[in-house]
Amino acid sequence: MWHVEIADVNGDGKPVVLHSDAGGELTELDAAGKQLLQTRLGSGMALYFDQFTVCPWPAHRDPPRIIHCEGDKLRLFDGAGRRLQELEAPDAGEMTELAACLVSLRPGAPECLAIAAAPRDPEQVNLYIYDGSGKLLYHAAHAGRL
Repeated sequence: MWHVEIADVNGDGKPVVLHSDAGGELTELDAAGKQLLQTRLGSGMALYFDQFTVCPWPAHRDPPRIIHCEGDKLRLFDGAGRRLQELEAPDAGEMTELAACLVSLRPGAPECLAIAAAPRDPEQVNLYIYDGSGKLLYHAAHAGRL
């Protein structure tokens, strides 16, 4: 077990425990620890699936998406492990620590997806902001840590 998150990724009002492993599998457990799902994520090859995050997308009312970085792509999955969307993420790298949230860049503006991605370089964080369609609006590397 590498990384753990808790979220209602199925939209049924019941949070599940999500955890990843080095074999590229995502496991979902209910509150009692019963395994609900175990599925392989990624592009079909052996994926070292250690870090991920969850965030509702494309709006707060939507179920959280599981977000994982593979190369220079951020991949968004639903609660069943199906890949829903792939976002360009220049310079993201492999085995990247992630944090995500929805932001509004102006009062009354539609929500955007903001993702901070920290590659194994401990002194740099990439910030990505995407519009509701997944178009990259902003990318910059900043000194710092997640």
